Formats: sequence, C-alpha cells, structure tokens
Amino acid sequence: MPNFVLAAPVLVLSLSASWTFYSRNARAVLRSTLPFLPPSLLPAPAPPPSADAEATLERPLTAPASPHLVEALVPHVHLHTATTLLLVVSAHVQIALRVCATGPVVWWYAAELVERGRGRGQGRGRAEEGEGEREGDGAAARAGRAWVRYVEVWGVVATALWAVFLPPA
Repeated sequence: MPNFVLAAPVLVLSLSASWTFYSRNARAVLRSTLPFLPPSLLPAPAPPPSADAEATLERPLTAPASPHLVEALVPHVHLHTATTLLLVVSAHVQIALRVCATGPVVWWYAAELVERGRGRGQGRGRAEEGEGEREGDGAAARAGRAWVRYVEVWGVVATALWAVFLPPA
C-alpha cells in the first residue's frame, strides 16, 4: 500500500497534464496527429484568451501562444500519455513512479501549476486577490503547492531508502 500512496500523486499529475493539454489544444493536436483529416471534422478553434488573462499568466505547456509550439509539444505529450497508460495497466507501481516522474511533461505541468499559484496575487492587495481570478486557479495553486510538498517528502524518503540499499519507491 505505501507504494501506491507514493506513486498516486505522480500518476494523477501525469494523467492530468495529458488531459489538460489535449482538452485545451484539441484542434492543433488533431491537425498535427492526423494531418489527413479535412478541416470540417476538426473541432472549432478555441476563442483567444482575454488580454487580462494573457497579462497575468503565460501557460507554456497547456496553452502555448504559438500554434507551432503546440505542434512541437504534441509528440512529447503523446509519448508521455502512452507511457503512463501502459505503466498504469501493465507495470509494477514502483516502475510507474520511476518512469512517469522522469518525463518532462510532468515537470512542465507541475511548474505551470506552481507559477499559476504565484501569479495569482502579484501586483494586487489581499482584498483584491479574489477579483478577476480565473476559475480553477485556486485549485491549480493548491495542486502546485501540494506537488512541491510531495516532492520534498518523496526526496527524503527516496534518499533514506537508497541509503539502506532499498529501491526508492
């Protein structure tokens, strides 16, 4: 059971990163992955973010500004998603923890969550913090802080296990 408890945050973050990227960039992902599809079968393009949203936060992984950057990230997210799903279904939880945690998509998404939490109140007073706050930023900020705490605990546990010649879960 401790292995599953240690691996759950990595697996959840991995799947969440994939889901968020795919849902925010569905048109570009389909166009990049299946270039032979006619444009009429692709989902409608997402509306551009408001100027206020762009000024307060950049989203380098889940909603890059450049369509070329989205297309450059698609192979990374595809590989990450396929690897995560394969490991969830057919690998020991320790292997899933080691492999999923080494992919760049997990760390890009975790950094985005942490930055979203930092960018929420910058330049505003505490009384104004709730105004103009985008939906989900509070949850993203909490997830970012939880990830940082998890990595700190996980680092200590893994170091202790390595010190006594056990595999770090």
